[in-house]
Amino acid sequence: MTTAASRTTPAPRTSRLAGYLLALGAGATWGTTGPLSTGLYGLMPATSIGFWRVLLGTACLAAWGLAFRRDLFRVDARGWLLPTSSPSRARAWLAPPPCCTRRR
Repeated sequence: MTTAASRTTPAPRTSRLAGYLLALGAGATWGTTGPLSTGLYGLMPATSIGFWRVLLGTACLAAWGLAFRRDLFRVDARGWLLPTSSPSRARAWLAPPPCCTRRR
């Protein structure tokens, strides 16, 4: 007889294997960042490379979230109202930290 808990938790061996594969994939992705960027510097300016990296990263994260984790995009009413409830709160929420705005 199986219980609900045994059906929802993966076996320790499967979980460990998935962890190793995810770590290997993350290392491979991180390792290709340098050579890929170096190769792209000859094709386009650095600002373009930065733009495309952010755009592709955001698009991939959004696609993953929409496909597998739709709850990532759920925002309650308080989350929308809190920064917009007063102009001073909105400015404090959007402003850079004081250490970045001082002139030397």
